[in-house]
Amino acid sequence: MAVRLAVCLAIAFLFAASALAAPSLTIDAPATYSPAVPFDVTVVLTGAEDLFLYNVELGVSSAEGTAGTDFLFVSSSVAAQPRYVFSGEATGGFTANLLGPDNVTITLSDFLVTNLNGVDTVAGQNDLVAAVTVNTSASQTGPLTFTIDGAGLELDTSDDVPIPNFDDLTQSLQPVEVAPEPSSLALMLAALAGVVRRRRRARERRHA
Repeated sequence: MAVRLAVCLAIAFLFAASALAAPSLTIDAPATYSPAVPFDVTVVLTGAEDLFLYNVELGVSSAEGTAGTDFLFVSSSVAAQPRYVFSGEATGGFTANLLGPDNVTITLSDFLVTNLNGVDTVAGQNDLVAAVTVNTSASQTGPLTFTIDGAGLELDTSDDVPIPNFDDLTQSLQPVEVAPEPSSLALMLAALAGVVRRRRRARERRHA
């Protein structure tokens, strides 16, 4: 009986340990976008222990187009309440747009008000930091790259220190690229080719 109880406790311990994996902060975005059609990007935090406060700067950049005009963040919100990291605790009004020469960033931050012990974030349960809506102009055809600024990242515990394994998390941050839909790009290139052909014919008529 004692052996069986020990085995059960060991299994329960291993299950609890695996449920809260090493922390990661990731960007969930669609593979492609259509120009002038808004789409959502989600920031997901899993495996964080005793999370009390977060400050995440999400950026989007492109080698083509103008930041703030051809690609920009238009709105943000806490994710669906059942999966929000601080479900029922959102302070609201925690977003700000900052424009740069080549990219646009949005600062996402929130903290606990009543639960002073912090929370553990588990995938599929309370792992969503924010859902951010992005839009592009009709002429934007280049890929969009989303990044999280590791230098300005804050994920603090209730003791006002970074969450456990914070350094490993910052080193694991990865950019995410969203490409224009092939059909949209093909239509734009076809339209551009048509303009070139018309200008060439007009030029040839003038020199005839």
